[in-house]
Formats: sequence, C-alpha cells, structure tokens
Amino acid sequence: MSETVKSESDNEQNITARPLKHQISPLRIFLRVVIIALLIWMGFWLHKKLPPDPKQAFKDHRQNLMAWSAARPVVSALLVVGAFWLCTDLLLPVWPVQLVAGLWFGFAKGIVLCVIGGAAGAVTSVWLSHWLVGKWFLQRYAPRVKRINDINESMGNVGVFVVMGIRLCHILPFGVSNYLFGLTHISAWSVFAGTIAGCIPAIGAWVIVGADLYDNWRYWAFLGVLNGILVIPLAARYYQHRKTRVFGDE
Repeated sequence: MSETVKSESDNEQNITARPLKHQISPLRIFLRVVIIALLIWMGFWLHKKLPPDPKQAFKDHRQNLMAWSAARPVVSALLVVGAFWLCTDLLLPVWPVQLVAGLWFGFAKGIVLCVIGGAAGAVTSVWLSHWLVGKWFLQRYAPRVKRINDINESMGNVGVFVVMGIRLCHILPFGVSNYLFGLTHISAWSVFAGTIAGCIPAIGAWVIVGADLYDNWRYWAFLGVLNGILVIPLAARYYQHRKTRVFGDE
C-alpha cells in the first residue's frame, strides 16, 4: 500500500516538475503568425462580402438560386460542402449555407452535404488549432497544471461523447468549439465522428427552413426524435461513469 502511494506521489512530481523540452523555431513562429493573420483577414473579408440582411437576400434571390443550381447540380453540391468547410474554419456563420443547401437539395441531401462539410471543417480546424497553439499549450502548461491535464485526458477517453454533447446542447458555437477541441487530447477522429452524429438536428432545422418545409410538422418531429435518440448514449455514459466513481469511492 505504501509503495502504491509512493509511486503515485512520484508520478505526480514527475508531471508537475517535468522539464520543458519543446522548443519552437523562429521560422515556425513566423509561419504560424502568418497563417493566423491570413485566416483572420479572410474571415473579415468574407464577412464584409455578406449582404446586410442575408435572410432577406435569400428570399429575394430564391428563384435565381434555384435556377442556377438546377443547371449545375454537381458544382452546387461541391459549393455547399466547400462553403460549409470554409465557413467552419474561418469561424463564420454557417446557417446561410444550410439555407441554400435546403433550397437546392431538399431535406435529406441538404443535411448530408452540410454534415460532410461540417465534419471536414471540424477536423481541419482541430488540426489547425493543434498545430498553431495546441501542442505548445499542452507541452508547456498542462504538465504544470495537473488538473487541466487530467481534464484533457478524461475528455480524450470519451471524446466522441464530449463532441456529441456539445453539438446537441449547443454549449459552444460550432466553429469556436472545433478550435477549442484542438487544445485538448480529443482526437480528430473523435471530433469527426462526434460532429457527424451530433450536428444533424441543428443542421436539419436550418435546412428545413431553406427547403420551405417549416410548415410540415413531420420534419420537426423527426429531428426531435432523433435528438432524443442521440442523447440516450450520452446519458448512459454519464450514468455509467458516475456509478463507477461512486463504487470506486466506496
């Protein structure tokens, strides 16, 4: 027993007193600053290009948008995926893309295309965040702040459920949450899978509006039931984890 306590104490000292080994070269620092500046500039530039009232502009140009998409179905699909992907990485609102997806492709196809773009954008945001600041943050500060390190480890162990919960409960904005995931040990695969499973209800709501189906209660009922089904594994995981902790404490 005493050996176990001693071992845990030694591990804690190793965690908190680990020397800093990670060094960032001036070139990498410069590249990171340039990338961050470009992302910020692109975000502001695209934001200025948006009409003052996107919803009204969407209504005014509805027929023109439908005609354009009908003549270019493949390009339209790629445009939806790419626009959602880009807006995600640049922290721009994604609901205009969801409206257009609903208008062009209807309920099911619109959701699928938006989910593909959202999942891809989430993964690249995590990679960007992890490469720009995530590794530096974890290697320099997490070893000295054991509590943060433990939280990151626990989140990484059930990363899919963490991502799903944030997507379903809308605790954080979609784009911002992706960059925050990059500061944890949650894997890109967990973010990818959790985004696919957890963002369908939110995306579906905007797609319904874009497809002009908001008067049909069946679509809303479907999203509500789906949201409830997706919450079940989260609740089960929470209960299991809590039960394990209670029995462990006893």
